[in-house]
Amino acid sequence: MAKKNLKETGAKLNQQLRRRALGTLLARLDFLRSTLYNRFAMMIPTQLRWIVPFLESELGLTVPTFDEMVKKFRDEEVEEEIPPEVQEAMILEKKKTCLFLPQKYRKYNCLLDNPFNCKWTAKSVEKDNTVRYCVKCGFPAILAPERKIQGRKGRYEVQSFIGHRNEGRIYQGIQIPGQKPVIIKEYVLPKIKQGGYFNDEEIVERKLLFERLAGLKLSDGREIQDFRLITPYEAIADAREERCYIIIKQKTDQDPNFEALYKSPTLASYLDETGALNNYEVWRILNQVLQSLEFLHSQKFQYPDGSPLMGVIHGNITLESLLITFTFQGFFIYLSDFAVWENRFELPGTLTSNTSFIKDLNDLGTVAFYLLAGKQVDPETSELLDSQIDNNWGKDIDLELKKYVLNLMGLGLQSYNSSTEARQALLRLTLASQVLPDVEFSEVEEEEEPKKKKKIKFSRLLLYWLSGILGVGLLAFLIWFFGFRNRQEIEITPITLKCCIAEVAGIPQGKFKFTGEKNGTWNYIYNQKSLIIKDKSFQEEIIEKQPELNLEYLPENSPIEMLKKVKNREVSFTITSLIKDLEDEYDYQTFAYDGLVIFIPFSYAQRDDSLPRALKGKISLDQVRQIYTGEITNWSQLGGPELPMKLYLPPNDEAVALFEQKVLKEERYIKKFRELMTRENTINVRNNLPNIVRFDSSFQNLTNMIKDFEKQPKERIGGIGFDSLSKVFGQCSVYPLAIVENTINTVSPLLQTNNKKPISPQTDLCQKGSYIPNVKAFITQQYPLAYPVNVVYLKDNNQEPMGEKFAELLITEESQKMLFKTGLVPIQPLE
Repeated sequence: MAKKNLKETGAKLNQQLRRRALGTLLARLDFLRSTLYNRFAMMIPTQLRWIVPFLESELGLTVPTFDEMVKKFRDEEVEEEIPPEVQEAMILEKKKTCLFLPQKYRKYNCLLDNPFNCKWTAKSVEKDNTVRYCVKCGFPAILAPERKIQGRKGRYEVQSFIGHRNEGRIYQGIQIPGQKPVIIKEYVLPKIKQGGYFNDEEIVERKLLFERLAGLKLSDGREIQDFRLITPYEAIADAREERCYIIIKQKTDQDPNFEALYKSPTLASYLDETGALNNYEVWRILNQVLQSLEFLHSQKFQYPDGSPLMGVIHGNITLESLLITFTFQGFFIYLSDFAVWENRFELPGTLTSNTSFIKDLNDLGTVAFYLLAGKQVDPETSELLDSQIDNNWGKDIDLELKKYVLNLMGLGLQSYNSSTEARQALLRLTLASQVLPDVEFSEVEEEEEPKKKKKIKFSRLLLYWLSGILGVGLLAFLIWFFGFRNRQEIEITPITLKCCIAEVAGIPQGKFKFTGEKNGTWNYIYNQKSLIIKDKSFQEEIIEKQPELNLEYLPENSPIEMLKKVKNREVSFTITSLIKDLEDEYDYQTFAYDGLVIFIPFSYAQRDDSLPRALKGKISLDQVRQIYTGEITNWSQLGGPELPMKLYLPPNDEAVALFEQKVLKEERYIKKFRELMTRENTINVRNNLPNIVRFDSSFQNLTNMIKDFEKQPKERIGGIGFDSLSKVFGQCSVYPLAIVENTINTVSPLLQTNNKKPISPQTDLCQKGSYIPNVKAFITQQYPLAYPVNVVYLKDNNQEPMGEKFAELLITEESQKMLFKTGLVPIQPLE
C-alpha cells in the first residue's frame, strides 16, 4: 500500500511539475511575443497603425496568442459552432447563477446586464473612432486607439483595450513624448441625460474628489512598489466627458515587466482556471498580502491634494483586486484598486460598507476562504458561500489554517487588532503538510484517455510562434517603408483648470528659494518687463495676485548646479526642461511647452539673396545636423546664395543640451559639435571653416545676425542659430524655419493668426499679432523640437510642498494666459 501511494504521489508530483513548467514557459513566450509585437508597432506611424489589424484580418496573418498556442498543440476536441439562440440561452442561464458580474447598470438594455463585459462597447468604435457611446444600449463606449488624454504630469495615448476590472476598463498606452509605456484605467459616470445615473452636480463633485484622492505618496520618498502596491502615477478627470482616468506608470527603467504585471490575472480568474488552492499556497498568499497591509496600515502617506494621513485603508480586498504574477521563484500577490478612488464611481444611493484596518483583515480572510473552497458562489443556491458550513471548505483543509482564516474573518474564537498581529500569528502557524498542490489527474487517467492527452511538441510550438512574429514584423516593415505618412489632426483632451491664481489655497507660509538657469528661458520670462503688461514682469504680476507667495529667485549658471541645489535642499524647486535623465529622487510637473527654433536672418522676400525664400521657409533636421558638425559651411550647398555661414549658439546651456538631445542625437555628431564649440568666437569663416559665436544674451545673437547679413556684399555673412521659441517670438530680425522630419513631415513653429496656416517667407514678421505659436503642434509634440517646461522638486514629503504649489499656481487659467503672452505654449489650447 505504501509503495502504491508513493508511486501515485510521484506521478502526481511529476505531472504537476510538467504542468507548471509548461505554464511558465508559455507565459514567458507570450510576454516576449507581446513585447516584440509592440516594438514592431512603434516602427509604424501612429496614424497608420490601424492598417496592421486590417491586413492581419485580410491576409489571415496573426501572431498566436497564449490560448491559441495551447489549443493548437494539445489534442483538444474542437467545439462545434453554437447557434446564436443557444448562446443567448447560455448567457441568460449564466446570469442566474453567477455573482461575479456587477449587475449595476440595469438602465442600459445590455444582454449581460454588464456593459463592461459586452462586446458592443468595443464594436461601436471599430468603424468610427469618434463614437462615444455604444450603438446598442448607449453606455459609454471604450476609448478608441490613438485617443489622447492630457494630464497635469504629461500627455498619454491609448493604444489598445485590455479588458475590465472592478469599476473600470483597462488600456495599454504610451506617454508622449518619449513613447514610454503606461497602463490607463478608465472610469465612467454615465449621465442621466444619456439614460444613465449621475446628474451634472454629482459628476463634478466626484471628479473633484477623484483628482484629490486618487493616488498615494509616501512621506519619506520611498518607492511604494517595493511593497507590491499598485498606485496611480496621475489621476485625470475628463473635462468634456463623463470619464476619469488613472495612469499607471513604470517607476524606473529597471522595471520592464510592469505592463505584464498589471495585465496579470486576478485571483478570481486564477481561481476559476485552476480550482481550489492547497493549504500552503493560501498560506503564502496570506503572508504576502499581510506584509503589504502591514506596511500600508503603518506608514505616513499623502493624497495628491497634500492631505496627510497616518496609515491607509485599502477598503477593497477582494479576489478581483488582488493580482497574481508568476516568476521562477514562485508567485507574488499585488494589491490594486483601492476603495478611496474605486468607490468614487459607485452609483448614487449605493450603500458602501464602512472601511477600517480591521475590515481589511476580515476581507482578506474571506478571500482565503474562497481560495480554499475553490469558488465564491454556491451553484445550487446562487448565493455567496457560507463559511459557517463545513462542507463549503473543500477537501484536505488544514484545521489550524481553517481556524486562523475564521479568526481573520472575525468569526473565530480569537481576533486580531492589526495586520502586524495577524501576520505574526500566521508565521507561528505550522501546517500539517506543506507540500506541492494535489492534482486532479494521474498517470493512470492519462493511460485511460490516450487520445485526449498528448505532450506538447515544443519544436512545432516555437516554429509556429516565431513564424507569426516574423510575419507581423515583415508586415510592419513594409507598411513603414511604403506607407504614406501624412499627419492627421490629433485630438487634445482638455483638462479642468482652476480659474485664478487667487483660488489656489494652502500656500506654505514662510520664505522659499527656487532657481533656474541664469540665461535661460525662465529667467527671461520671470524677470523681463512688458512681456505681459507694460512695465511689469511676470514675477510682479503673480505676487500681486497671490500675496501669500514669498519667493526668492536665485538663478544658477548651469542645469547641473540647479538640480544640485534642489538635491541639497538649498532651494525648494527649480524650473527646467531637462528631465530626460532625471534621477528617481526628483518629481516634476509640466506647466507649459517651449521648443527650439532654427532661425536665419529675416529679409524681404523680394531680395535676391533672401535666405528664407531660397530655403522655401524650411530646413531638415539632417541639414541642421550637417551644419552644426561642420559638413555644410556655405548656403550654396543648400541651394541658396553664395554666402558663408556663421553659427550662433544660445547663451544658456539648457538650450544647447536640448539641441544635442533632439537634433544631434548620436554621440559622433555631438562630439563634432563640441569640437566646433571649442573654436567659439574665432574667425574661420573665410577659410571654409564655420565660424561659431556665442553672445551673452539672445538679443545680441539676433541683432548681430541681421547686422552681418546687411553688410556690403563682399563682407556679407549668412548666419544660422537656434534658441527657445519664447526668446525669438515677437521680433522680426530673424525668420524661424519650419522643420522637416524624415524628409516628409514639415511643421512650422508659427502660424498666421488670420487663417491658422504656417508662416511663409512672404509673411511680415514685423507686424505684431499677425502670427502665433503653433500651439497644437507643441502640445502634441508634432513639432519635433518641442519640449515641456517643468517645476522640478524632491520626492520628500517632510518638506513643505512649495514646488507642487508653485506648479499649481502656474496651471491656473490666469497664469496660462499670461505665460502664453510671454511666448510659452500653454498645456492646452486657450479659448
